Amino acid sequence: MKIRNGFVSNSSSSSFIVAIPKAKNYWHAGDISNLLGHKETKNKAQTAWHAIESYLVMQELEKRERLENKWMFEDEAVRQANVAEYEEDFAEDFSDLVYDEVLSDPALDFKATQPPYNTPGYDVWRDKFEAELLRRGRLKFEEFKRQHSNHWILRLNFGDDSTVGSHMEHEDVFHALPHIRFSHH
Repeated sequence: MKIRNGFVSNSSSSSFIVAIPKAKNYWHAGDISNLLGHKETKNKAQTAWHAIESYLVMQELEKRERLENKWMFEDEAVRQANVAEYEEDFAEDFSDLVYDEVLSDPALDFKATQPPYNTPGYDVWRDKFEAELLRRGRLKFEEFKRQHSNHWILRLNFGDDSTVGSHMEHEDVFHALPHIRFSHH
């Protein structure tokens, strides 16, 4: 959970947790383009965007494949530890999905027990609340991984501070793949 103090800009960013099938090696941008569900078009601007989208996804996928190749010869426990380290921050994004659920859970009573901001008990309350968000976020992330166990899970981050970033953040680039978008507005 982000708490912003001071100057806040009008820019935004989004994280995407994307599941990409492991069954194939993606050696060409055309393979990624097919994976992203791009259709052939004579529209040059759309073709250019497809190429940019494919390139950016291919970069992240290549990074993951390099790591997987490096981990391939490790024993299973070490390999799982490496994957867990790579995915360590992914659960934080999933915490956004459970915010309202945690805040309104009657068993936890966070809404009723929230002290006023800048009072002695607030930091303790916030730490407990954030710990519960992260715990439930991890459970949601583990569920997503189980549902897509034969996939690599990638995290891609884009902001609207550039034309390309804005396109990647606000267009439906990952419509053909299992994914979840986390908006950080």
